[in-house]
Amino acid sequence: MNIAIVYYSYSGNTHKAAQNVAEVLGANNSVNCLRVEAAGESSNFFAQCLKGLAKKKTPIAPIETNLSGYETIIFATPVWAREMVPAMREFLDKAEGLRDKRAAAFVTYGSGFGKEHCLDSMQAFLEKKGAKFIGRFSISQFKVKDKEFIQGLVKENVRL
Repeated sequence: MNIAIVYYSYSGNTHKAAQNVAEVLGANNSVNCLRVEAAGESSNFFAQCLKGLAKKKTPIAPIETNLSGYETIIFATPVWAREMVPAMREFLDKAEGLRDKRAAAFVTYGSGFGKEHCLDSMQAFLEKKGAKFIGRFSISQFKVKDKEFIQGLVKENVRL
């Protein structure tokens, strides 16, 4: 199966988690990781969280947004003020080729506050684009390096 993992990472936690998810899935599948990067992003984390809370978007660096070549796409973002980050919101808005594709989502978090709300938002966004939602999970910042834990989450929560 041809799988894409599309993720945004500010601190490196979601990057590490995405790498581990790719390793877990890569044993039996072709996996490509696509990192979404904000263009001209503020280094002020508080300002970033406020943009997330307001459900704003932000310009992103050039990245392939046509995902029609993948059978399954997994989206990942940190939780900022109960929401997905502005760069991921921008990517999802621009994403093409999701109709009838299998899609899943995961979030990384610090406090855990708002993680379910963020996953609900991502799921609604993907379903609105016509994707068939196949699962979701969340990973604490303290577990992003735990491959065995992540393997369990993927097996339990994503219907590949």
